[in-house]
Amino acid sequence: MAILDILRNPKKKCDKLAKLKKHEEALECYNKALELNPKDEKAWYNKGWVLNQLSKHEDALKCYDEALKLNPEDEKAWYNKGWLLSEIGGNDEALQCYDKAIELNPKYSESWNNKGLLLSKIEKYEEAIICYNKALDVDPKSGEYWYNEANALYRLGNFEKALKCYEKALDLIPEFEYAWEGKGNVLKELEEYERAIECYNRSLELNNDSERSLAKKSLALCNLERYDEALECLDKILEINPESEYTWHMKGNLFQKLEKYEQALKCYNKALELDSDFEEALEAKKKLESKIRE
Repeated sequence: MAILDILRNPKKKCDKLAKLKKHEEALECYNKALELNPKDEKAWYNKGWVLNQLSKHEDALKCYDEALKLNPEDEKAWYNKGWLLSEIGGNDEALQCYDKAIELNPKYSESWNNKGLLLSKIEKYEEAIICYNKALDVDPKSGEYWYNEANALYRLGNFEKALKCYEKALDLIPEFEYAWEGKGNVLKELEEYERAIECYNRSLELNNDSERSLAKKSLALCNLERYDEALECLDKILEINPESEYTWHMKGNLFQKLEKYEQALKCYNKALELDSDFEEALEAKKKLESKIRE
């Protein structure tokens, strides 16, 4: 890009390249713009965003820090710095960044939501729910926020409330694959297996290759003693991912239920071939071998 173009309208030129996902060209453009004006906070912020897209996380953090030196009141820079830190494992500092963004704008729903996600990640679910509620106070029509709150409630074992939140998410986003799966999980815990299977089927209509939905559907079918259908789900997963040691273990368990012990043993051996330290498969194999000897 010619230096004259940047002089005419540096922000417009660089931002256009970033929007077009021409990240390397955008980076070069922001570098030139910052040579001309090293106190351009927006250029530092946008350069950080581009570097993040290029997975150059440490360099991106430095850019956000430069932007915040120039304007410590930039809530978006605090938010993006928090998001990046949470992605690379800097959880405590990320929480501080989200708090700073919220301090600057108490109605910053994205910061409330992301703070909730981070708290959920470190298993502080009660605190996470407070954050999701704050986000929903600002934006009650966000299916994503309802879904995130449902997940936290599910983790706490509050299945009735979780179910209502999943349903709210689906009212807002009917094609929300993960919310259908989540609703199915809750119904399975409530032992409403037929309804759970209906939800997993909706999830699979949206993503036929969802290994998680297939596995959960298999478990629900087992609870209804519909073992042939459950086995079909596991075989479908293994078509998609033949190296899923957990699925081989599940298949072994299913064969045990059917008293097909030799086939079960082969499945446990396959799981252990893929992961020799898979404790559940090791234990299941030992118990099965003991049963066969008897």
